[in-house]
Amino acid sequence: MRKHQRAAPAPRKARPAIDALKHDRRFATTLVSGLELLRCFTSIEGTLGNKELAERTGLPKATVSRLAFTLAALGYLRRNQRLGKYELGPAVLTLGYPLLANLRARFIGRQLMRELTDHTGGQTSMALRHDLEAVYVESFRPEEDWINRPEIGTTRPVMRTAIGHALLFAATLEEREQVFELYRKREPQRWRPDQAAVNRSLREIAEQGFCSIWGSYRKELWALGAPMKRAAGREAIAFNLSLLAHRTTRTKMTRDYGPRLVGLVRSVESTLGLG
Repeated sequence: MRKHQRAAPAPRKARPAIDALKHDRRFATTLVSGLELLRCFTSIEGTLGNKELAERTGLPKATVSRLAFTLAALGYLRRNQRLGKYELGPAVLTLGYPLLANLRARFIGRQLMRELTDHTGGQTSMALRHDLEAVYVESFRPEEDWINRPEIGTTRPVMRTAIGHALLFAATLEEREQVFELYRKREPQRWRPDQAAVNRSLREIAEQGFCSIWGSYRKELWALGAPMKRAAGREAIAFNLSLLAHRTTRTKMTRDYGPRLVGLVRSVESTLGLG
């Protein structure tokens, strides 16, 4: 390989939950392939060609070409004529909006989240879980430019963040075990220390309603996470508060901000009739 040539990204790792369904007649593998194609696009890599999509999905180039053409015809991708590559299209947004619009906790918690941000100078966020990721569905931050600026749709690793640990607390035992098993297979080197950290957080939440992460995910950030009681048949929801470490103290985080975060969650629960 030439000195400055970049190595091709490895194909996405197989997901056991999907592999187990591949022989079920009801399971549409073509649909899965199309959705995997859409998941290749990120905030960093927003424009990709057929060759890059094939490398990231492990799909044959001919299959990628057909899927990309179809998705573009439906508006989920759009062709960048100048670059000869694809970008996500506006139709992608129509899939996520109904979820956000029907998430009552998001609307109920907005003002409370803003007030907590104003009081602490930190960022307050709300997330759901997908696979091994916490997906932000609302977020408020101080007005000044800050190093951590996640928007709606931003993801964070469930096993390594305060909001992720809070989501695992809100998960059922079966869901939690599925996450652990999947993470063990995907990240065998990180599995043991990260599981130990999760278990510490689960104990903290059981005792005080929130957990804390002191720079283990990003060294400059301290974060608190708190789960919301789960409505029957609904997804787990959690909130967090993140601050730059040099702007606060552990005492203030645990004695002032933590209880305030729990109070925010309890207010949302009460309004939803979960108290």
